[in-house]
Amino acid sequence: MTGTRTRVTKRDAEHTLAAVKRMFSAYIEGDYGPKLVKDWNWGWTTSTDYAWAIVWEEGSPYNWTYLFPFGGVDEEFGGRHTGVELPDDVWTEAITGWALAIYPKDW
Repeated sequence: MTGTRTRVTKRDAEHTLAAVKRMFSAYIEGDYGPKLVKDWNWGWTTSTDYAWAIVWEEGSPYNWTYLFPFGGVDEEFGGRHTGVELPDDVWTEAITGWALAIYPKDW
């Protein structure tokens, strides 16, 4: 499906990061937490750059990206996570267990 919006705004990306931080607030201490990265590239592939990504390599719970934003049960320790709402104009996709891409909803 081709939509009319071609990019995610920085504001929407920041709101998405805030949603990640709300959902996993119990795991964030000080500067240790998810980071918003513009034009992120995983490094082993040069074919795909993500306009906005949230990266949290040391993130806990394990594979947190697969729980976001809908919530669910952490398979490693069994913790339950309540889902959160995303900005209306975005959707997310787990790229790895520790990196989340942010896309325009009508992309």
